[in-house]
Parts: sequence; C-alpha cells; structure tokens
Amino acid sequence: MIYFNNKQKAVVWILLTFVPFGYFLFIGVDWGSNNLLELILPFSIILILIGVVALFVLAIIDKVLFVINEIKKPKSTSSNEKFEKPISDQISKKEQRYSMLTTYWGGLCEGVTRLENGEKFDTDTYYNKKLLKYSVDEIKQALIFSAMKYGSNKKFYEACQITYSYLACFEKNVKKSEATSVAQITKIVEKYPTEVIQNDKKQFNKMIKEMANIKDDKKKKGESSLLMSQTRLVGEFRAMIKLTLEKLGKN
Repeated sequence: MIYFNNKQKAVVWILLTFVPFGYFLFIGVDWGSNNLLELILPFSIILILIGVVALFVLAIIDKVLFVINEIKKPKSTSSNEKFEKPISDQISKKEQRYSMLTTYWGGLCEGVTRLENGEKFDTDTYYNKKLLKYSVDEIKQALIFSAMKYGSNKKFYEACQITYSYLACFEKNVKKSEATSVAQITKIVEKYPTEVIQNDKKQFNKMIKEMANIKDDKKKKGESSLLMSQTRLVGEFRAMIKLTLEKLGKN
C-alpha cells in the first residue's frame, strides 16, 4: 500500500511551490537591473500562481495513489458478503417454489385467492382438480416441507396440517363442483344476516324451510365421505412427516 497522509501532502505542496519559485528567483531574474521594491508585487503574484498550480498537481498525485491502492487492495472474503446478496439468491429454487405453493394454497383456504373459475373455495364442497392452478401432489409436498422447516412454530405446523386435510375436496371425480349438505346450509345461512332473522320472523321461517328442503341423501353421504377423507389426510400428513424425519436420521 502507498499511503499519502496530510503531513506528506503539505511537504509535497511546499516543494512543488517553492522549488520552481526559487529556480525562477535565482535563474530567471536579473537582480542588478531591477529595484527590489518593484519586484515584490510581481513576485507575490507569481508565487500565488505557482502555489495554485502546485495544488492541482498535488490533487492529481493524490488521485493516482488512491487508484493504485484500490487496485492493490485485496478483495474481501468476509462471510458478511453473502448477506449482502439478495435473499432470493440464498434460497434454492425448490424452496422458493414450495414457499409460493404454500402461499397460494393458504390464500385459497383463507378466501383471498380464488379458484380458476373465479369461485371462492369452500372446505365443505368437492371440486374438480382442474380448478387448482397447481397439482394436489405439489401442494402436499410444499405443505410437508414448510411444516418441517418451520415446525418449531406450533401454530404454523397446525395450519399446514389442517389445510393439508382440505385437499380432500379435490379427491372426488366431479365435473365442476359438488356441495355437501353442510355447504348448502352454510350458503343458506349466509343469505340471511343475523340482524334480519332476529327481527323478522318471516325471514327466519323462510331460512328454516330452505334448510329442511335439503333431502338429498347423496349429498349427505358426500358430507360424511369428505369428513372421513379429511381425517385420513391428517393421518397421511403426520405419517409423511415422520417418514421423512426418519430418512433424515432425526427424532
């Protein structure tokens, strides 16, 4: 490294200023034919001009030394460098995709994201798999991965487990969607706001009548079948977590 501190700069500036000025005094001036008093003003001007030029020269030297130091400076190999990179560069593509899938499925379950036909997802209704943007298997893998990675957060783990069971809604081969009796009742209740049926007996009776008209045994069986499938998927989720951890040699 070549260092150039303030003291050294001052010395260099003095040399650059007074050496040329001294040379001018002793070589370029005819002392015998000039009055000393008459030379004071021009000498002062010349000294100032030389001093200004010396400052420019000093600045150029300082810049050159700075560039040389930067070139010779060894590149940092500090471990902090990796934290300066974007977070996305530190995460594998597979992990990024699982994160995206988990967010997508969570959005569907919360009602923030819609199915491909624009409908709001209902956990008491069967749907065709084509209404999902991504495959059921991919979403399952993403939920298992997320549960294992962030499993220390109990609420997050339980959320992964519960939403995993909701994938049972896509196990039945239906043309578009098929609501169970629970889903039908939920839709009927949503049609009649609480404040309305509390104050209007006719509206209340109308709601009860609509519920009583749900006599489709097929849909009631579908409700029972869906509940059993959801319970089975909870067991599947736990088994997959256990199996994966055993493969990794963890308790």
